[in-house]
Amino acid sequence: DDHELDGVFMDMRQGLVATSFTDDRRGYLFTDPAMMPHFKAVNRFFDNDCNVEFYDTNLSHDRFLLRVTGPRRTGGYYLYDRARVKIEPLGDVNPQLGEERLARVEVLKVKTRDGAEITAYLTRPINAAAGPMPIVVDPHGGPEMRDSCGFDLVAQAFAAMGWLVLQPNFRGSGGYGKAFAEAGHRRWGDRMQDDVEDALAHVIASGAADPKRVAIWGASYGGYCALMQAVRRPDLYRAVVAVAGISDLREFLSFIRREDGADSPVFAFWQTLLGDPKVDDIALKAASPVLRAGDIKAPVLLIHGGADRVVDSKQSKIMAKALKDAGKVFEFQELSGEGHGDWSNEIWKTVINRSTAFIAKSI
Repeated sequence: DDHELDGVFMDMRQGLVATSFTDDRRGYLFTDPAMMPHFKAVNRFFDNDCNVEFYDTNLSHDRFLLRVTGPRRTGGYYLYDRARVKIEPLGDVNPQLGEERLARVEVLKVKTRDGAEITAYLTRPINAAAGPMPIVVDPHGGPEMRDSCGFDLVAQAFAAMGWLVLQPNFRGSGGYGKAFAEAGHRRWGDRMQDDVEDALAHVIASGAADPKRVAIWGASYGGYCALMQAVRRPDLYRAVVAVAGISDLREFLSFIRREDGADSPVFAFWQTLLGDPKVDDIALKAASPVLRAGDIKAPVLLIHGGADRVVDSKQSKIMAKALKDAGKVFEFQELSGEGHGDWSNEIWKTVINRSTAFIAKSI
């Protein structure tokens, strides 16, 4: 009830070896129960701090190719011999990024204002200065996706700047079962935002984060969340970055209807998540940052791919106009010819460098 199947592992004859799911890290249910002690032993070998992915196997299921990732491991391949209970390293994806250069991630359990519990992940910079630190809130996209305890390029880049990074799995996220995801339906502007604020308040109350040096960065739904947080908590955030973010929910629904058709399952899905414009127009307006730009106080950076067919770049353009009309401080960068996020390393460098420079000016 509280997890979701997210993959299957099969051998070359399409025999099912295991199904996989994500908790804080990757988990498996094996067709052969005798495999579970081996899986646990491999995890212990990696200090129970990594995601061990079964990548390939022979037909007798006694030799396995593993892919291992984690907050401080960008990815490495290993051979596991089941009979000999032996792990042999084969190679790393990014050997220049060793554990000594990457930050640890803590798993937080957060009580929300209405008594629910959510999970969040806090990345702590290595060699961090004593006392409360600057913090960047990094809500994930989807929104029916989730963060987990693994390697995250953006979080590690921000941690390398000396900032805490908070990634909350607010209600409406995927990975925790149907009821958890549905708890965010038509609640983009309130309950889902409450959960982000409660996770941030949890970290500030612990003394780890400086409440006067808070920024927020998000992509896709996370970009929407960043803008909506700036609307709701204008005195809290010092910098806001929205990458491929949604700013007008009614316009977004119109875009989906034009792209996929009014009778399409895609449009029906998004109406379930957001609401029916014919019935919920007032709520959709209230939850649209573009109509509340005057409430924002923090400087805003908007970044959007010019060829984005998931979230139309119009979403950032109309937000930029609204901020300009309201006399707010903002920057807008369009990534010419780029889509929704399947970007090259060079584009990611551009996005991260532009984001870190923008945030650093304020926190």
